[in-house]
Amino acid sequence: MLPPEIATDVVYRLRGSVSPDAWGDSRVDWANPQSLTIEGCSVQPIPGDENVLTRDSVTSRWNLFLPLDADVRSSDRVRHRGVVYEVDGSVQEWPDFFGHGYKIAVLKLVEG
Repeated sequence: MLPPEIATDVVYRLRGSVSPDAWGDSRVDWANPQSLTIEGCSVQPIPGDENVLTRDSVTSRWNLFLPLDADVRSSDRVRHRGVVYEVDGSVQEWPDFFGHGYKIAVLKLVEG
């Protein structure tokens, strides 16, 4: 559990439906994702990067701290303050001995 002083953010987990494509491979459909409201979160900025060699793009990244029981996977997207981010990498758990554990995920947005 995150301290209530910093766990003031609400995020919306977006999960696309998975179906086979014409070749039998799994395909994620984001047209109508399933949404889940998750309260008690903290979204904090971390350094991003800029690519000017192969194309002009900016990558923004955020640490998303979630309650331990939050249902978020690496294949999900997260909407925060109207912006949709990809989950970048695995969602990791940080349990502790005092019942104050949490999950953490890195959110990523590439623009350009």
